[in-house]
Amino acid sequence: MTMTTTAPPRFRILDGAFADELVRATTSPTCAPTRVGRRMHPHAPIGHPSRPRKLCFGGCRHPLTSTYQAHPDNLAKHLGLDYARSSALLRKGVQLALDAAPDKQVAVSMGSYGATLADGSEYTGAFVDELGADALPALTAFHQLRLQAFGWGGQGVLDKVQYLAFETVPSVVEVRAILAAVSQFFAPIDGSAARPRVWISLTCCSATETGAGDPIDLVAREIHAAGHLVGINYSQCRGSNPEIVVYPNKGQRWDAVARNWIAGSGMDDDNYAQVAVQEWIVPFGPLVVGGCCQTTPETVAALVRARQVMQRGNEVLCVYQT
Repeated sequence: MTMTTTAPPRFRILDGAFADELVRATTSPTCAPTRVGRRMHPHAPIGHPSRPRKLCFGGCRHPLTSTYQAHPDNLAKHLGLDYARSSALLRKGVQLALDAAPDKQVAVSMGSYGATLADGSEYTGAFVDELGADALPALTAFHQLRLQAFGWGGQGVLDKVQYLAFETVPSVVEVRAILAAVSQFFAPIDGSAARPRVWISLTCCSATETGAGDPIDLVAREIHAAGHLVGINYSQCRGSNPEIVVYPNKGQRWDAVARNWIAGSGMDDDNYAQVAVQEWIVPFGPLVVGGCCQTTPETVAALVRARQVMQRGNEVLCVYQT
């Protein structure tokens, strides 16, 4: 008789939802288009740096910035800022994370086009049809402008971070726009310079399709072929088949009209961690596991406990999400 043993899957842990914690800690409305930007506004009190400090002191390694919905265009629309001031505000969002966690590796939340509209289209990709034949160039220009606003070298901040996270992306068209924008942004930069890793997290309506109905395997292959990481975020937790990074919500659905969470299959923290182990980690072995909407630091603690049962000594990764 031959006895064999299998090492438990190795995985790292992200944190939970930033915006939900921001709402708990402040009076910011859940769905304000620039709720994070307003908290970073030069004339507003800045209350959220305690959040990354709290998480990092708890063992997290990679805080992700609170810039998910912020873009020069919507900062101009909602806060009346010109490009120079909105760019400075975006860079300030990154600097807050760098200052709060000076010994950690920071990821910049690059968000998605739909997230800046605050109409729920980051989950469906409806904006692709609305943009029509101009969708690809328009989305490429959108992401180029955001990358340029954060900047590289000098007053820029992207040379100080380790990851760029494009999140809640529902459509292969936007994925292709992101790939083009990233390639164009880094093209003139010295090839010997250390560049942040890029991941693109998809929203999904099923185990096989993105929010816009594109085949996940097709989209994942395009991201992988460009040398970047693939993720799944926001999606309801059951049915996810992650490639690299997975951070779904706790089962609730968002009503974009009523602007609230619909009671449904939401689960408690320990059940969430159990699903993570049994349905994602063991069958598929994702590299990074965490949570999106309605998850909390307590959800992260439940994931940590579940991992401790499985193994010892893995690095703990925290990504700071809205």
